Amino acid sequence: MGTRHLICVFLNNKYKVANYGQWDGYPSGQGVDCLKFLRSKSFNKEKFIENLNLIIEPSEEDVEANYIKCGMNPGDQFVSMEISKKFHDLHPHMSRDNGAKILEMIQKSTDKFWLHKDINFANDSLFCEWCYVIDFDKNTFEVYKGFNKEPLSENERFFRPESNKGYYPVKFLKEFSLSKLPTEKRFLKVLEEKED
Repeated sequence: MGTRHLICVFLNNKYKVANYGQWDGYPSGQGVDCLKFLRSKSFNKEKFIENLNLIIEPSEEDVEANYIKCGMNPGDQFVSMEISKKFHDLHPHMSRDNGAKILEMIQKSTDKFWLHKDINFANDSLFCEWCYVIDFDKNTFEVYKGFNKEPLSENERFFRPESNKGYYPVKFLKEFSLSKLPTEKRFLKVLEEKED
């Protein structure tokens, strides 16, 4: 189901990852998938942090040039499914379909890769329905909810004083310590309680 979301990784006071996802952004979808990754044996914190250095953020010109390599005509606003698939095969980390899989992809990376940061997507909670932040500075996994019509307090991570057509940035819902992550069942129960 199309539930747009953002998966972020924060380290050394910077967003290293702010990855837009198109599908299943609610807690029982991408939220649980993020949690599973963080609780899994394949998650190696030191290696994951080291691999964040492999990320290259492409410019718009880089992206357009690579779409052209895949068959797009210069200046086109839309691409065919065939061109989109070629681009995805060339730059799999850039797919909107990755969701929480981006975390595993970063963990397994052995060479530099493109990854677009879209942190501004969190500013419009009409479209950004959920946001998940892995904050290595605070050692937390945080959950934020969209459809927020209330101004945020200045101490909130995504604080912005203005709204966009009545919607403010995503609002903090709950944080969990990376050292003591909940089970999937507890994670969902806590978030349901917070929403109520």
